[in-house]
Amino acid sequence: MFRIALPMEGASCWKWSRSASATLPTFLIAWLATADSHFALFSTFVIGLTNVLFTLVSFWVIDRHGRKPLYIVGSLGMTVVLVLLVLASALGRFAGMTVLVLIMAYMSFFAACIGPVFWTLVPEIFPNRVRGTAMTIPVLTQWAANAVAVLFFPLAFNRIGKAETFAFLAVMALAQAVFTWRFVPETKNRTLEEIEEQWNDILMVKR
Repeated sequence: MFRIALPMEGASCWKWSRSASATLPTFLIAWLATADSHFALFSTFVIGLTNVLFTLVSFWVIDRHGRKPLYIVGSLGMTVVLVLLVLASALGRFAGMTVLVLIMAYMSFFAACIGPVFWTLVPEIFPNRVRGTAMTIPVLTQWAANAVAVLFFPLAFNRIGKAETFAFLAVMALAQAVFTWRFVPETKNRTLEEIEEQWNDILMVKR
């Protein structure tokens, strides 16, 4: 049960970061377009290019450095960027190039670390005998919560406030880093059978 609950709990933290990665660029580009439509089009291109380039980077680093370190680095990197967005909002510097650079930084951490690692790691930590069925739990949880987050992000941004919304996302990204450090195993260079044996050893120790 612990092995099945682990990806579900991880998804509950990850969904907010994943939702923000999908929602932040789109929403903020629309927000920038109210001031300068040409800059908004430029931002769309640059953010898309950043996403593609850093996704390619993930192909090189995921097996070189491992899943767990990348997930922690990505989570902490996104936390720092979100804190900077909070400060930019609070100090009245939330505009134009400042927003674009921070969103590019956020997207780079997500595309190189969080996005690819999640879909690689989650199937690896399920037992072989239940992997296909068990995968429905984190996938359903993630996408259902993602839909809720995407729906309510603009409302929170406009009604609650920019700084408060980014602060909440920063807390969730930090919680994701702590959860990964405390509970998520490293699966690099291990077969599925070796991973399952590792889990069996951990459960024996807990008993």
